[in-house]
Amino acid sequence: MTAVKKTPELIPFCHQVPITDVKANFSVKDDRVEAKVTAKTIGPTGVEMEALVGVCMALTTIWDMVKYLEKDAQGQYPDTSIANIQVVQKLKTPLEDV
Repeated sequence: MTAVKKTPELIPFCHQVPITDVKANFSVKDDRVEAKVTAKTIGPTGVEMEALVGVCMALTTIWDMVKYLEKDAQGQYPDTSIANIQVVQKLKTPLEDV
């Protein structure tokens, strides 16, 4: 996902980290779409900001693709929302000696 790699351009003072893997998974429910983004790095820092940006952009993209289904006569979206974005798990593994 391009958004994950663009995080330092989008968030002030967010430093660039070497992204080694990104995975996006979606689950379509009756009343919602759930998105999960996993990001990995070999750097000495976490990539939670990158994963959060990935989720936000994924959900915003989905909204853009389906907004015509809900738009009311005033051009509003009375029931659509993006909510409950959170870091579910952050794992830090030590770098192996080379």
